[in-house]
Amino acid sequence: MDFIKKTLCSKLGMLLLVAIILIVVLVLGLTNWTDKDRISNDFAEQLFKYPLPPKTKVIENEQANGKHLVGGSGGSGGYWGVIASVRLSTRLSKEEILMYYQKAGLFKYPKSDKRGVEPEIYFQGDFQKVKSPEGDYYRDKEGAMRFLSNYYYESGKKVNDRILKENHSHEVEYVVQITSDFDYFLNID
Repeated sequence: MDFIKKTLCSKLGMLLLVAIILIVVLVLGLTNWTDKDRISNDFAEQLFKYPLPPKTKVIENEQANGKHLVGGSGGSGGYWGVIASVRLSTRLSKEEILMYYQKAGLFKYPKSDKRGVEPEIYFQGDFQKVKSPEGDYYRDKEGAMRFLSNYYYESGKKVNDRILKENHSHEVEYVVQITSDFDYFLNID
């Protein structure tokens, strides 16, 4: 009789232990997914809520995020990538646009109060929309990132003259984008 009782107790105990482990893994996984979404959305909102320059209107806001988005196809190293972009239309010159966003400074990293994310700027005729399973984002025509600092001389104080050669008197589209990644809790996917 004792043998049967011990066998039932140990099987019941094992089932209970397995059930508890499954519940903990499920809860942690759901919490992890919610945190990634919240952190990604908070990062994107910095750009989406940033005041527009004068004579400028929003065409569209986009956000992309995912495990392989920033790290490329070679793997993410356990980081979650997030990209936020705003496509705009303006009557401002390129120099005015660049000066406006230079005054903005750096944006905050995801999950941090530390600033260090430099905005990317893509002007009409030199940007392409990249389609990805995680969401769409922008790059220049060669597929490279075009940071704000790329438009300035090394001193960072004067806009490169070749950028200014295309000043315009009509509306022009441009994209402002921020890109970063963050380590996510337990990296469970």
